[in-house]
Amino acid sequence: MKNKLLITLSLLIGILTFNLNTAKSDTLTVTSLESVGAPSAAECSLESGNNYNCTTLQDAFEYANTQAPGADNLFEIVFASDLNGTIALNQGGIDIDTLDNSTLVTLNGDHRITIDAQLANYIFAVANSNPFDLSAIHLSRGIIASDDGGCLWFGGGNVTINITEVTFSDCEAHNGGAIGTINSPNGTINISKSTFTGNKASSLGGAIYSQLGGEFNISQSNFSGNNEAQAAGALFLGNTVTANITNSTIVNNKAINSGGGLWFMQGDLTLTYTTIHHNTGSSNLHALPTLSVTVRNTIVGNSGEGGSSCTTDTPFISEGGNLFITTDCIDGTGTQDQIIDPLFDTFDADLGIFKLQSTSLALGNAIDIPGITEDQLGNPRNPGASTSGAYEVYCGNGVVDQGEACDGGDSCTASCEEIVEDPIASCGDGIVQTDEECDEGTDNGIEGGLCTAGCLNVITEEPNPSSSTSGGCSLSSAPVNASLYLAFLSLVGLLGLRRFKLKR
Repeated sequence: MKNKLLITLSLLIGILTFNLNTAKSDTLTVTSLESVGAPSAAECSLESGNNYNCTTLQDAFEYANTQAPGADNLFEIVFASDLNGTIALNQGGIDIDTLDNSTLVTLNGDHRITIDAQLANYIFAVANSNPFDLSAIHLSRGIIASDDGGCLWFGGGNVTINITEVTFSDCEAHNGGAIGTINSPNGTINISKSTFTGNKASSLGGAIYSQLGGEFNISQSNFSGNNEAQAAGALFLGNTVTANITNSTIVNNKAINSGGGLWFMQGDLTLTYTTIHHNTGSSNLHALPTLSVTVRNTIVGNSGEGGSSCTTDTPFISEGGNLFITTDCIDGTGTQDQIIDPLFDTFDADLGIFKLQSTSLALGNAIDIPGITEDQLGNPRNPGASTSGAYEVYCGNGVVDQGEACDGGDSCTASCEEIVEDPIASCGDGIVQTDEECDEGTDNGIEGGLCTAGCLNVITEEPNPSSSTSGGCSLSSAPVNASLYLAFLSLVGLLGLRRFKLKR
C-alpha cells in the first residue's frame, strides 16, 4: 500500500513538472531597427535565463511562431534600451501565428519606436485565435489595397486583442484603414488611450472595420482626420454583439455617404462620455434599426458639411446627461438631457479633444456614473458636477480653456489667472527707494538736472566769501551778528572819550 502511494505521488509530481516545463515565458529583445532579409528564429540567441536577443523585429516574431505550442506560453517582445527611431518595414508584413490560442505574444515600444511600412505592405496579421497585446508604439503607412486592416488585421476563433497607447496614422485598406477584424464570434478587442489619424479606406471604416461578432471596447481614445471611406469615416462596427465607447472623441472624419464619424450596424452599443462632432457625410452618426443604442453623458454635434447630426430609425435609449443638437436620435426627455448647440470652441489636435466654450451647457451637466473617474486625458472627473462629453473642463486640468489665462505653472494662480509680479525696484524707475537720494526717471543724469545717473543729488559749488571780482579789498558780505556789532561800537566810544579827557 505504501509503495502504491509513493508511485502515485511520483507520477503526480512528474506530470506537474512536465506541465511546468512545457510552459514558456521568454523575453525577446530586439537589438536593431533593421528590416532586411527573410526573418529567422536562428537570429534570436539565448543571453541568460529566458532572455533572448533578436537581430530584427521580424526575427523575434518568427521565434515566437516556431516554438512548440504550450499552455500559457508567453513571448514578450521589447526593444533594446538604446533604440529610438523608425523601423522601415517595406519587405513584407509580419504574421503572428503560434498555432495556439493560449500563447500570448506582446509587443511594447516604450513610446520610442515607429513601424513604418511606407505604403509597401501591411504591418501585422494575427491568425488562428492568437492573443496579442500591442502597447506604446506608432504604426504608420501600412497598406493592403484589396483586403482589411492596413496596419493590423486579425480574425478567426476567440481572439483577444489589447491595444494600449498606440498611434495608427496614414494606414490604408479596402475596409478598415488601420484595423480590420472578421469572424471572431467570441473574440474581444480592447482599445485604450490610442490615436487614429489620417487613415483611409476605399469602402467601409476609414480607421476601423469590424465584423468581429464579439465584444469591442474603446476607451480614452481619439479618432480624427480619417477619411475617403464610402461610409463610416472613422468606425464601422457591424455584426458586433456588444460595443462600448467611453471617454473618446470622434471628430473631423469624413465619409462619402452615411456615418461620417460612426456607423453602427448590429448589436448593443453604449456611448458614455463620448464626443461625436463635425464628421462629414450624409450623417455625423448613423445607426441601423436592428440594434440598441444607449447614450449617457454624450455630446453629438453637427455634421461637417450640412449633413444630418444623427440618423436612426430607432430612438436611442438615454440614461441622461446628453447634449444632442437635434431630436433625430433622442427626444430630450432624459435626465439632464439638452437639445441644444453644445457650443464647441476649438479642436486641439495634439490632445485629441474638442474644447468647449465657457458658456456651454455641457459644463456640469453630466450624471454620476459609478466607476468612471477619469476623462479622455486621464484627468479626474468632478463628482456631482462633471462635464458631458469626452473632456472634463475645469481650472487645474492643465489645459487652457476659454475664459482662462493659464492653467498650471509657477506664473498661474489657483483660479487660472496670470500672476503679475511687481517690477523690480531700480534706479531710473522714477521712485525714490531707501538707498537713493533722488530718482527723476529718464531725466537722471541729464545736463542741468538735479539727479545723477546713479540717483544721487547733484552738488553745486558755493562762491568763495574772500574772493572779489573787483580786485580790491572788500568787506565780507556775510551777515554780522547784531550784538557783536553793538559791543564794538561801545568800545570805540569809550576809547574816544578817554583820549578826549587826556588831552584836557
